[in-house]
Parts: sequence; structure tokens; C-alpha cells
Amino acid sequence: MDPVTILGLASNIYTFVEVGFKVVRQYKDFRRDRLEETRDNAERRILTEQLRKISNDLISDGPPSLAALGVECSRLCDELLELLDKLSIKNPGSTRERIGIILKSYVRSPDIISLEKRLELYRQQLVTNFSQTLRYEVH
Repeated sequence: MDPVTILGLASNIYTFVEVGFKVVRQYKDFRRDRLEETRDNAERRILTEQLRKISNDLISDGPPSLAALGVECSRLCDELLELLDKLSIKNPGSTRERIGIILKSYVRSPDIISLEKRLELYRQQLVTNFSQTLRYEVH
């Protein structure tokens, strides 16, 4: 074998072992704590639900300048929550489902991270616009 092939093989083996350790660690957490989703996804869910509530409040009660941002932010929150729902366990006693959810979470993590980054941009814009609105109302 040539050196490039050996390096590629070693890299693939390392990645496989690394993912394997993550799956085993998360599986132990699932079993020990009787979780319905990974800890990361549970934290994401809580934060996203709070942001969606704030966005919905802005849509119904906020200034018009923030309502459009609230609509888009709420839409992205719904999209992320829908993805997280697909990554939660429906049958807590199923070992196969737990492992499947862990692997799906790993595979879908780029999608989750992308949605989180977009939500963060909206959150920053909401904070900026809200600060400006408050400043104009005070003066």
C-alpha cells in the first residue's frame, strides 16, 4: 500500500473509533438517566422553545419593526423543534431505537448547527432592534 492510502485508512479508523466512543457514552447516559433525547438536544429544545415564545410574543404584542423578525425567528424555531422531535425516542425501552437516535443525531448535527447559527443571527437582530426601539421610546 502506498503512504496516502495508509494515511486515509488510519484516518477512517480513527473517525470510526471516535464516533463509536461517542455512541457508547451517549447510550450510557440514555440508560442511566432514562432520557428521551440526547442531553445536547434537550438543551437545544429548551432554548429554542423559549426563543419561539419570545418571538410569538413579539408578533402579537411587539412593535411592527420587530414583528417581521419575530415571524422568521418563530418559523426557524419551529423547523429546529420539528427536527429535534425526529431525534427523540418514542419507545424508551428500545435499545435499537436509542442507538438509532444517537446515530441520527450525529448525522443530522450539521443541519442542527446550521439552524442554530441562523437562529443566533435572528436573535442578535432582535436584540439590536429592540434596543433601538427602547432608545427611541425613552427619548
